Amino acid sequence: MRKLVPVVLLAAAFAWAEDKEEGPEPVTDEEAKAALEQFDEASKAEAVEARAKACLALGKVYHSATQKTLLSILGKDKESKVRAGAAVALGQHGDTSIVPSLCKAMDQCRDMPEAMAGICFALGELGDKRAVKALSSDLWKTKTPYVIEARIGALGKIKDVSAIEELLDLFYIAGGDAVRVYYPAVGKSLSNLTEQNFGSDRDGWKKWWRDHKDGFKFPEESEDDPKKPRRPRREK
Repeated sequence: MRKLVPVVLLAAAFAWAEDKEEGPEPVTDEEAKAALEQFDEASKAEAVEARAKACLALGKVYHSATQKTLLSILGKDKESKVRAGAAVALGQHGDTSIVPSLCKAMDQCRDMPEAMAGICFALGELGDKRAVKALSSDLWKTKTPYVIEARIGALGKIKDVSAIEELLDLFYIAGGDAVRVYYPAVGKSLSNLTEQNFGSDRDGWKKWWRDHKDGFKFPEESEDDPKKPRRPRREK
């Protein structure tokens, strides 16, 4: 039976729905200090879930100090779920300048599946093309099913041609029957990026891309209404 993504990540996903494109506005130094004092108190709890939720709460407090705290937790905490909460919160800030740090954290957390899923979730929401290689490299060697799905899903949110091509490559990388179960997820991510629907038909996707790659634009893009990429954010 395939293990489900931790509930803490799903809860966080709903919390992002209202303003996930831009993230929270920067807070003042005083507001950040107060939030960190609350965080310090909440993080004293022994329960892992409580500490993870304390990290998630900082996702609504965008400031260099809260970002520094979350990055430290992501790199050092012993609990995978707590690191996951930190990763999700960092993604909620909407600051693409931390993408390299999140990619580095993937290497550090390979034996911590909840943390890996949280990082992938954050990278997908940030939608920066610098994450494509980290998300796709050796993907079929990942042992945890929900982490595989998180990596595929994150690629499906990065509106860059490199993400499309990496997803297409996943259809053809050797893996045998063990990876075919994920073909629908690959197809869904490709559909998210292209608004085409070939499902798990890898040959159909390959032919369509061959015929449409030159001059391809993502669905909402046009000369009159160009895509607005995320911008690195800083506190006021």
